[in-house]
Amino acid sequence: MDNIKRWFIAIGAALSSWLGLLYVPMIVLILCNIIDYGTGLCAAKYRQETVCSYKSIRGIAKKICMWLLVAVGAILDWLLSFAAANSGERQGHRCTSAAFPFETGEKHKIQNGRGC
Repeated sequence: MDNIKRWFIAIGAALSSWLGLLYVPMIVLILCNIIDYGTGLCAAKYRQETVCSYKSIRGIAKKICMWLLVAVGAILDWLLSFAAANSGERQGHRCTSAAFPFETGEKHKIQNGRGC
């Protein structure tokens, strides 16, 4: 039992350090998936249907597709963040003006005698 706790803590810590603020929403999404699967099993009993592997695999495939969409969204977010952070670069000079993408009334900061 102690080994299982260590694995959960290690995986949780690694995901938390990798995902940062997105760790909590990801855990919530995982819990919602587990609850959805459990309620699907309960609904089958309530409707007096048999639980068959075909329906289960369809449900799991839908959840996998949902997670793939979340992954695509995260990748697009990282790419847009990277592009926004590096959009001020030109000829080896990185612009560090006040705010991106809109200035908040401040003048552009001047670095090395050049304006951004």
